[in-house]
Amino acid sequence: MRTIKTFRFITISSLLLFVFIFEAKTQPMRDLQPLKLQDFECMKSLECAQNSQNLHNKGWAFVFTEPPAPYTREFTASMKSEDVNLNAKYNQRGDLIRARYNQYNAALPKCLMIHLTGDADKLWQIKESELVMKNFDPASVRYRVKLQNHTTEILEEFDYDEIRDLHENYEGEAKLCLLK
Repeated sequence: MRTIKTFRFITISSLLLFVFIFEAKTQPMRDLQPLKLQDFECMKSLECAQNSQNLHNKGWAFVFTEPPAPYTREFTASMKSEDVNLNAKYNQRGDLIRARYNQYNAALPKCLMIHLTGDADKLWQIKESELVMKNFDPASVRYRVKLQNHTTEILEEFDYDEIRDLHENYEGEAKLCLLK
């Protein structure tokens, strides 16, 4: 009987220690505001990203709790909120190696909205939208848009070139703005 009580005590103690360690290593989900075009250039350098008051005000704080070991070759930045997801890798000097930025329920460019809602015969509705950018390069922007009508649901993707062409068709040759 004493062995069972000791085992329960050890099991409960181990579980509480695990929960305490797990809570210490995780951070609460932040309220990240979507990034704007001017923010992406700064995100290409870890030093700029860490010191930018504009990014910090939007919830994008890059804080490392320990100094990196001398043999560290890469830094990984990973942030997630309800509508935004970021994964980026930087080298020892803090230069961007690669990154992926996703913004869910993203506002679509005007020309894309006109294109998607122009065919009133089918009564398509926008169900979801996502902006995907690689390496903080505006020319890599892709919009994924899920549309549905009464019977069908489809996923359409639009890259930089397609949106540029739509922009010229609907709005003329004015400056293309992919990001709000």
